[in-house]
Amino acid sequence: MQKDFLYPLFCIEASEAGQRLDQVLAARFGLVARELRRLVSEGRVRINGRALLVGAPRQEAGAAVEILGNNLDPALLAEDIPLPILYENERLLVINKPAKMAMYPGQKRPAGTVANALRGLGRPLSAGDGPLRPGIVHRLDAGTSGALLVAKDDDMHRQLVGLLSQHAIDRGYLAMVHGRPDWEQKECLAPLTSKRPGRKGMRVYAQGISAHTCLQVIARGESHSLIEARPQTGRTHQIRVHLAHLGFPLVGDTLYGGGQTAVYPAAKLGIDHPALHSQKLSCSSLDIDVSAPLPADLKQAISRAGLDRKSKLG
Repeated sequence: MQKDFLYPLFCIEASEAGQRLDQVLAARFGLVARELRRLVSEGRVRINGRALLVGAPRQEAGAAVEILGNNLDPALLAEDIPLPILYENERLLVINKPAKMAMYPGQKRPAGTVANALRGLGRPLSAGDGPLRPGIVHRLDAGTSGALLVAKDDDMHRQLVGLLSQHAIDRGYLAMVHGRPDWEQKECLAPLTSKRPGRKGMRVYAQGISAHTCLQVIARGESHSLIEARPQTGRTHQIRVHLAHLGFPLVGDTLYGGGQTAVYPAAKLGIDHPALHSQKLSCSSLDIDVSAPLPADLKQAISRAGLDRKSKLG
């Protein structure tokens, strides 16, 4: 197996502690910085079992370093990434996905994804959607945190896909938005399509694919509100686009108008990604009723906006 690594697995010595990784590798193996940048960009550098995805950080004594060779595909390997489990039985589990973590590897993200983290849990996983998506039944945007269903076998995978298509799995999202809606509840029935060629994202379009989101205001502050969103369909970026379409973009959502140029920008609230959290997931036929705790940065943003005092959030 050693042939699959460029260099032997090694640990940072006490004398190397505090040095940048490029300095350590140059001294040990003569590896030039340009080559290290290439290896990092391909997800081939692992520190303590987790892919290094940018830079050459200073190292602590005892850190385990391995560099994958060309015979190993980083996209298919397990990583030691913390992934809280909210619920588990013999056939499925529900994890609490961190914000800013991509679902599966791609051209710009060779490792460090939910797929790599799921393999690192050591559980059996379905293969229904191919080797890059082990166990993954549905997806959350990279910036979205919270409850995510995972199948352990192919039969359960197919069952979960069917239940999702039948709207038999109830999903509740907490969204922090700019503005103060003058309604308490609203159903948004706005068809979606891809943006024009060369532009990223989705847009409302009368001849697009049907999309349906149920919305309820939970709390209003001076310039922000909390909204519970329950998608009845599963279109890409559906909640984000629907809220922006109604004039209430998500805090931190630079793609759909809720970023740093908005009044009271996301940076002042301490959040640097779309403020959307998959908070509740339930299915009566599977006897599942799961709640995902708010991540620290979203909880802080809600507090800074004074919304925690106007809602029942813990």
